[in-house]
Formats: sequence, structure tokens, C-alpha cells
Amino acid sequence: MPRSNASNPWLRFGGEMIVPLLLLGYSTRYYLEVAALPRPETNLLLIEPVYALLVLCCLAFAGKRLVETVREGSEAAAGPAGISAPVNLVKSISFIVLTAGYIWAIPVVGFVVTTMAYTFLQLLALGVRSPAVLVLTPTLLTGLIWSGMEHFLNLRLPAGLLF
Repeated sequence: MPRSNASNPWLRFGGEMIVPLLLLGYSTRYYLEVAALPRPETNLLLIEPVYALLVLCCLAFAGKRLVETVREGSEAAAGPAGISAPVNLVKSISFIVLTAGYIWAIPVVGFVVTTMAYTFLQLLALGVRSPAVLVLTPTLLTGLIWSGMEHFLNLRLPAGLLF
């Protein structure tokens, strides 16, 4: 009996690699843009260690998932197919759509409001229903990012129509 796509460990592995690859692609583009600016030795002081850590974490995650996928594939070939959780297509598509909307809305609406709305909507899309988590997480996350960037690093975040 053929296995369904939802229980195929390689399809699940490919789906799980989408976010790390998008993250690496965006951060690599940013790193290269910053490196091309005048005085890269100064401009890369913050991004270089963060970028290196991001690459290491993505590689470690991919390696761990690859080992698990190979193990799942060999176990599935040796015995009957077990029940596995299907890939949630709605959550995957909502992540991509919300992220694209977030990137578009930052310069129009402003960083603070857009980040709060994005985090709130992302939590809803992932199934979080606790009012405390839905309110506190976007508020604290956005507040920490904003204060860290604006006050401690003295970097201006995009301001739009709202804030």
C-alpha cells in the first residue's frame, strides 16, 4: 500500500527547511549589502557574529532533521507505516502570506504597529488562543526590539503612517 504524502519523511523534511532557507537567504542578502557599504569593518561589528550564529544554528537544525529523516525513512522501509502528523498547509501558507504582508507594510504603516500586528496574527495562525499570550507576546517582543534598536544601538526603525 503506497504511503501518503503526509507521512513521507522527505516531504516533511523539505517543508521544515523552508523557513530556515528563507531566513538564511534574507540574512545573507542583508549581510552582503552591509559588507558592500563603506567601512565594512565597522558596519559588520554587530551583524557578523549574529550572521555566523544564524548559519550555525540553521546548519545544526538541518543536520538534526536530516538524521531524523533518514532514521524515519529506514524504519518505515523496515516495518509498517506509522501514523504521522500531516503537514499543515494552511499554517505554512499563512506564514508566507503574513510575512510578505509584514515586509510590505513596515515602510507604509511603521515598524512598531506592523510588528505587533504581524506577531499577533502569526500567533493566531499557529493556533494560540490564550488572550494573555496574544496580547503580551507582541507587546513585549515589539517593545524589546524597539527599545534595543532605538535606545541602545541608536538605530532608527522605519516609521510609517502610525508608528
